[in-house]
Amino acid sequence: MHTVRSHRRQRAVPRRVAVALNLTLAAMAAAGISTASAGTHPAGHPGETGAADMTSETVLPVVGPRQGKKPRSPATAPTAAINPGASRRPAPDTSPAASPSATGSGPVWSPVWTDEFDALPSSTDWGIYDSAGNAGKGVRSPRAFSAANSILTITGPSDGTTGGMSRHSQQRYGKWEARVKTAGCSCYHPVLILWGTPGSWPQAGEIDYLETSQRVRNTMFVHYGADNSQVSRSIAVDMTQWHTYAVEWTPNYLAAYIDGQQFFYSTDKTIQPPGRVQATIQLDWFPDEVSTEQRTGATMNVDWIKQFHYVAG
Repeated sequence: MHTVRSHRRQRAVPRRVAVALNLTLAAMAAAGISTASAGTHPAGHPGETGAADMTSETVLPVVGPRQGKKPRSPATAPTAAINPGASRRPAPDTSPAASPSATGSGPVWSPVWTDEFDALPSSTDWGIYDSAGNAGKGVRSPRAFSAANSILTITGPSDGTTGGMSRHSQQRYGKWEARVKTAGCSCYHPVLILWGTPGSWPQAGEIDYLETSQRVRNTMFVHYGADNSQVSRSIAVDMTQWHTYAVEWTPNYLAAYIDGQQFFYSTDKTIQPPGRVQATIQLDWFPDEVSTEQRTGATMNVDWIKQFHYVAG
């Protein structure tokens, strides 16, 4: 057993901001992209305050909370790192099943849906944000998205015009994984999130299985409870290279992986979302994390994203 740090973050602005759809983007509509308000999704992650310990099963040392809006730094150096991906396309899914001590024979994952981004995101699957940006800074625009060679790219220039989108469908328990790389200014945080729905944040829950600022470390965050309690764990990885990020959620555990290597694992059922979740891809702007002179652009590239139903083993 290892200790996982639990902490709370304070939000700079309310997480739900009602924003009207921009219906004048004819080019995006013609491409089959829906524009959706970010009002159904929290604004992003500012700095963390406070700390308290809890116990859970994990495989890497705890990463302490940020002070103010400074980038995260580990309380203890990670014991493992992920090697850069050698090729753009991943091998078939080989993510390990749950620990036998938690689930017996382990779960079975039934494929539900895959988006390989051969074109811009389809309105059948996705709602594209058209709203104010993270904490009300910058904007989230459908124009931030492009697709070429079966790669989706979210581009954030130095002015904070960025993008995010959430999948329409909702699911309780399952597995989500995506092939991602990112580069550029640490004032941009690429994130893969499962937002709890229906219900209000933070009670509905939030699972961030990819979040980074410095591009050298990925952190898994789990938000839970009315007071936005959290647990997290971090692992060193070169995020400028292609890697497959995955999260598994069953009635018995939550686990996160990079390229099949488990780096987060918890059997604490109190941290799990109380209902369904929906997949989200965002590139969020944090301009205060660097000086004005250092604010440059960033990109988040997504090769594919997949979703699976959970079937008890």
